[in-house]
Amino acid sequence: MQSQKEYNDMNVKTLIENIKKTSDIRHQEKKKINAIEIKDLVIDYGETLAVDNANIQIKKGELVTLLGPSGCGKTTTLNAIAGLLTPTSGQILFEGIDVTKYTPQERKIGLVFQNYALYPHLNVYDNIAFPLTNDKNWKIKVVEKSTKAQHDANLIVFTKNGATKEEIENFNHLLFNFFDVYKEINLEINSLESNIYKKISELKTELELVTIKKQTEIKKVTEKVLNYFKNEKNKEKIKEIKLEYKQNIKEIKEKFNKQKIELKEAIKLEKNNIKNSNELKEIKKLKKNKNLVFKTTKKEYYDFQNDLIKKYTLNQDKLSEEELLKYKELSSQNISVKQAIEKSVLEVANKVEIVKNLHKKPTKLSGGQQQRVAIARGIVREPKIILMDEPLSNLDAKLRVQTRQWIKKIQSELGLTTIFVTHDQEEAMSISDKIVCMSFGKIQQIGSPIELYNKPNNEFVAKFLGIPEMTIFDGFIKDQHIFASNGNPVVHIGKNVNLNKVRVGIRAEHLHENANGALKGKIIALEYLGKEIFAKVKVENLATFNIFLKHKIKYEINEEIKFNIPASKIHLFDPETKERIELSDVQ
Repeated sequence: MQSQKEYNDMNVKTLIENIKKTSDIRHQEKKKINAIEIKDLVIDYGETLAVDNANIQIKKGELVTLLGPSGCGKTTTLNAIAGLLTPTSGQILFEGIDVTKYTPQERKIGLVFQNYALYPHLNVYDNIAFPLTNDKNWKIKVVEKSTKAQHDANLIVFTKNGATKEEIENFNHLLFNFFDVYKEINLEINSLESNIYKKISELKTELELVTIKKQTEIKKVTEKVLNYFKNEKNKEKIKEIKLEYKQNIKEIKEKFNKQKIELKEAIKLEKNNIKNSNELKEIKKLKKNKNLVFKTTKKEYYDFQNDLIKKYTLNQDKLSEEELLKYKELSSQNISVKQAIEKSVLEVANKVEIVKNLHKKPTKLSGGQQQRVAIARGIVREPKIILMDEPLSNLDAKLRVQTRQWIKKIQSELGLTTIFVTHDQEEAMSISDKIVCMSFGKIQQIGSPIELYNKPNNEFVAKFLGIPEMTIFDGFIKDQHIFASNGNPVVHIGKNVNLNKVRVGIRAEHLHENANGALKGKIIALEYLGKEIFAKVKVENLATFNIFLKHKIKYEINEEIKFNIPASKIHLFDPETKERIELSDVQ
């Protein structure tokens, strides 16, 4: 008969093998999963809906820019992804794992902000090293890398000294059990905790919003009454309004106090549900198993290694010169955490070209150099994801161009999944694999820079992307022509399409100056830009067009010019919805 210990050992081994199989499957599936996925993200401040139901998918290694004017929700979205604020609702997934409730540290990301936030009392070396000295997960990764390097070095010797193929395979298998199995349990615990606490988290967020919503409603009612008082002279009417105001305030307070009580009761009930749930029991069981599995897999690995050493020794006499060099190279990678910090700082400083400044304090560096230090600090932990919030806004124009080119190069070389926030559309166009264009908390369009430029979804995207701004005017389509709202034909489209009202857009670079042009206008503004001349040309009863002039070296204000609009370059929008219209979709 089996002893209890033997029975328990068998159960633990079965558990480890099952978890390892799950881990292997997940690692295979991981390759196909998006690096980041934002699902139905809502961030509501009561008075302001900062992010309104955002959905974004980002592939591994992509550089995605959140683009839009101030107040559009781009930085708020970035802060939610970073874990710096809690969403009202929605999910944030990293490689399929729900990290919505994770702390910034648990998300293992790199952050680079608009203000470099360097420690002035530390030199550049210590500024870069700072995240490593405080990151438990990075230190675990260092220990694993060192263990793996020594493992591979020992394999060379064991193989040469007669270890069988089966023994080598088992040795490798035990190493990855030691590294992977307890992490897989951790993922399962995190997933269960995310599900079990989801509802209570939403209720708590709702409770926090009750006070904000109450204050917003009171403010609106108060402002309305104050505006009424400005124009009202009748004392009786004023008295009546005051009484009505007091009653309104009372009702608002009662309404929101009732909501508070209901939410507190709901939270209390949910806590009891969690306390008695099977999921919580499963979490406790998994946490117990995690510690047991970690100790077991670690012991199994080192016991098997000691058995191999006893059987085959680590004597290197049989190694060829080439094998000996490889053994020494791998053994040299078995380093302490302190050595790993120094190695990582020097490597990243070399990548961002600031090695010569490592001894300097941040105050002794230029803006561009400080930005490089901030980026080095962001990437030194080798994060899979790096988030950049307007990182170039403090630099001068020339340095901005140089630095953005350099950022793209570094990002591409390291294969970092990057989210870059900016209001500068030229910056977004030049650096991005994909742009997420935002306005008033809503995503207006997602696509490559060229897709957004050539096929904007709506008038906002059309006007926001492109320098100078796209000119848009009212018109209608009839008899194979686009007519201006004043009835003059401006573009021959050669298609039998009828639209009573349409908004017509054209970019400055697509207008053709022509002595026989269909449109005639006066120059009201000129800018000589060296290689080209930019002008604003006013066409009576139609619009003011942005245009680049090329026929002469010099033009004058109030000078008349003629130009054409090419049919192939026009953009059409619905006058009411402002959404894009394709001619092929119009009957």
